[in-house]
Amino acid sequence: MILIQDYKSNDPLRKSFDKLANLVFGISLEEWFTKGFWNDSYKCHSLVEDGVVISNVSTTHMNLVLNGQKRRAIQLGTVMTHPDFRNKGLAATLMKTVLDHYQGQTDLFYLFPAEAVMQFYPKYGFTHYHDIFYTLETVVTSSPTSSITRVDIGNDFELGKFHDAVQSRRVISSTFDTLDCTSIYMWHCLNDLRENIYRINGTDNYLVLRQESEKIRLYDFVSDTEYPFTYILDSLGPDSQKEICLHFLPDELSADRWKLREHKNEDMFFRQITPSSTFSHQVMAHT
Repeated sequence: MILIQDYKSNDPLRKSFDKLANLVFGISLEEWFTKGFWNDSYKCHSLVEDGVVISNVSTTHMNLVLNGQKRRAIQLGTVMTHPDFRNKGLAATLMKTVLDHYQGQTDLFYLFPAEAVMQFYPKYGFTHYHDIFYTLETVVTSSPTSSITRVDIGNDFELGKFHDAVQSRRVISSTFDTLDCTSIYMWHCLNDLRENIYRINGTDNYLVLRQESEKIRLYDFVSDTEYPFTYILDSLGPDSQKEICLHFLPDELSADRWKLREHKNEDMFFRQITPSSTFSHQVMAHT
């Protein structure tokens, strides 16, 4: 058994990693790789036996806006072990190796844990938090029709335009926001949020959202320009009258005139620097 790191260009190992990710999480990273979106910000750290990846901890190197300051961050993810090799301490070995290797190269580590392993991370100095989402009920807007169009992610031209927009995405929140996450954004774009990306007509601005019968879940606003929140509502047209579930919080909405309710979202763990107030983590930067 050997430790191999950052091997995305090694086809057999990458495909072995992908097979394990599919087995454990039901996900694949191959299209992300072949489209050229898997860059050096995402690194695998794996234990390999006889050419097969049997355990892994991945790191995503990024920047955060946290508590009003820009911070270097490493998000840990794709923490997994093949069922035949569990309960042998492999994940613990990898976790210690990764934390020791990057200590001093980042301001903080953080992750989203699987529910079954919540007790694992405090052993390594992680503190339990959770992010939140917000709900607000809006008033009728003046826009009679929706002005958004779903993006055809299967169209390479449209995919490229969204990629360009993500690269120049403006920070939305000074409390908590993610930076330099284009690679991970594009994984979500090709996978779980493939049908949920909309362009605001006549612009290069995008909304990432999921429409439900009584509500809309807004996951992100991708633009290189600051706009008032009413611009987003107007883009939704009549749907803006539904309950809005916000998975990001523009600084503007902290004003008292916006009646927000907070709801617990996902469990998280932070190590070294921690949030000083409630916050919402961008869904498209989640690994």
